[in-house]
Amino acid sequence: MIPSNNVISTRSNPVVRRLRSVRDGDEKKLIFVEGEKLIEELAKSKIHVESVYCFLEQEKAVSDIFKEHSRPIPKITFLSNDVMAFVSDLQTPPGMIAVAKRPEVKGPRPGGPRPDGGDSNSLILVLHELQLPQNVGALFRTAEASGVSEVWCVGRSVDPFNPKVIRGSMGSVFRVPHNLFSGLTKAMEELSARGIKTIGASQHGTTSYDQVDWRSACALLLGSEGKGFSETDLPALSETIQIPMKGLVESLNVGTAAAVCLFEAARQRRNAV
Repeated sequence: MIPSNNVISTRSNPVVRRLRSVRDGDEKKLIFVEGEKLIEELAKSKIHVESVYCFLEQEKAVSDIFKEHSRPIPKITFLSNDVMAFVSDLQTPPGMIAVAKRPEVKGPRPGGPRPDGGDSNSLILVLHELQLPQNVGALFRTAEASGVSEVWCVGRSVDPFNPKVIRGSMGSVFRVPHNLFSGLTKAMEELSARGIKTIGASQHGTTSYDQVDWRSACALLLGSEGKGFSETDLPALSETIQIPMKGLVESLNVGTAAAVCLFEAARQRRNAV
C-alpha cells in the first residue's frame, strides 16, 4: 500500500500550481490531457508524455495503457480528490491527467510546391479565427475522418491544444498535422506558393459545394462563427461555395457545413481512384 504522504493533498503545492498553468495554456511547450480514453489516444501517438497524475487506485490503469502501446511508463504522481477537482478542467474529474510535450508546428515551407509532387493531392482545412473550442475540436475529428492532410489555424483561432479542443477532437488533434498563421494573408500566400486552390465556404458563395472539383490540391477555408469572411477576404479566394438549403434556415453550424463539404471532397477523391 502506498503511504498517504505520497499523495499531493494541498492546493498550494508547486506541482499543483504548475498543473493549473499547463491547463490554462500558460506553459506554451506543454499540453494538458485529461481522462483515460484521451490518454490512451495520446499513448497511441508519437507525442512525448512527460508525466501522469491520477488517484491512487488508477496507477495500474495508467501503467497498462502505456504498456499496451509499448510506450515507456511516465512518472506517475498521485493527487487527492480535492486537488484533482481543483486541477481538473471538468466538473466531474475522471481522475487521470497527462502532461505532454506540445508537438512542433509544421510551419510555412518556403520555396513553393514540393519537388516530389507531394502537394498534388493535398486537402487542407483552414480555420480563420474560429473561437469556440468545441467547434475546433469537432473539426479536427471531421478532418481526420474525411482524409484532410493538414489543419491550419489562422489569426485569433483558438489554440488547437486547448483542453476543450482536445476533448472535442477525441484524440484526432494528436494525429492530424496542424499549422499556425498570424493572419489570413500569410496563409493565402503559402497556399498560393504551393499551388493549392482556395475554396471558401460562405452563405453568399457563388457555386454549390458539390459542383466544385475537389480532386486536385485544394483548401477549404472556414470563417469565424459569427462573422464568416469579410468582403475584402472573399475576392482573394479561388472559389466561394455555399450549401443549398430549404426552409428558412440561413446557415449551418460551422462544423456541420465543414462535414458536408469535406465528405463531398472525400467522395470525389474516392471515386477518382
